[in-house]
Amino acid sequence: MLRLIVGRLINNGHCLHLMTTRTARGMSTGISEYRYFLPIQTRLHDNDFYNHVNNSVYSFYMDTLINNYLLWYCGFDNTKYKRLMVHSSFEFKSEIQYPEILLGAFKVDKIGKSSVSYRCALYSPKLDYTQALPDGHKDPFFDLGIGFHGIVVDKNSLIFDNIVKYYHREPCMLANLVHVFVKKEDKRLKEMPTSVMRGMSKLLVDQAKL
Repeated sequence: MLRLIVGRLINNGHCLHLMTTRTARGMSTGISEYRYFLPIQTRLHDNDFYNHVNNSVYSFYMDTLINNYLLWYCGFDNTKYKRLMVHSSFEFKSEIQYPEILLGAFKVDKIGKSSVSYRCALYSPKLDYTQALPDGHKDPFFDLGIGFHGIVVDKNSLIFDNIVKYYHREPCMLANLVHVFVKKEDKRLKEMPTSVMRGMSKLLVDQAKL
């Protein structure tokens, strides 16, 4: 059973909406459980009146994270299939702002014949991107070996220890999302393409079926 708890906190005249999502298994997961990582550049217009990224923008980050993987690593064919987001829930743990470069991460929680359940996270950098970069600064992603296409890792990867050199260990956001695949012409459920099933299986951590 899914429960959403929504609260409000007044801080220096700013109303912060706090949403915590609780499931039987919980949303929290360690960084080493994720299997795909992608740099996500915040944009100037992502910031709202309070100079932090507005909550509504996080869903766009998740679309980028998941759909980039679908297109680049699964060969998803947009001309034959559509994927519909039938469930989404977010937990906002700390604020972020432009011009930070975030680290997006996700894993596949469950796979069905026509649906996929994801667990996603965003990690904020330790470097203060609102200030001039220090002399001799090295781009963290060069050291991590993560390019614009992201990187797929396994549970034995050495990258996790390196990530926490540059990014906070605790995520700034967690999300649970579910895609279903349908025929483009009539929106009826369609069995997932073989290439997508194969690509998603690489990110499957919990051997579970929907």
